Amino acid sequence: MTHAYIHHRIDVRPREWDAVAKALPNALSLKRQGGSLYGVWRSHIGRPRDELNAISVWPDLDAALDAATAGPDLFTDIDGVLSCGNSVMTPTLRPKTTAPPTRQGNYAFRWFETPPEHWDEFLDLCEA
Repeated sequence: MTHAYIHHRIDVRPREWDAVAKALPNALSLKRQGGSLYGVWRSHIGRPRDELNAISVWPDLDAALDAATAGPDLFTDIDGVLSCGNSVMTPTLRPKTTAPPTRQGNYAFRWFETPPEHWDEFLDLCEA
């Protein structure tokens, strides 16, 4: 079985993004449910200043779906979290392992839908 991921869009109290980001790896509810933090990023362009993007990794899709239904309860033990939206994801081509990214850089968190009839072509283009 493959691992699964949850993308968390976390709204925090004004100017508390740094403290919340530092607390995310130790979120008790996240660990209790079997997840771990894959990474956390702060918006720089086009999104609110006090919004974090975090990704957690889960042993399988069922665990991720169960955790996603908990919603913001995954982070209720962190002071400063106002709300959280979750999207469950399964890898297609990347990431190949659950090892978190180690390089600094700009990461884009964009969502779009690919019509099913173009899915194979889309994956081919991504891989190339």
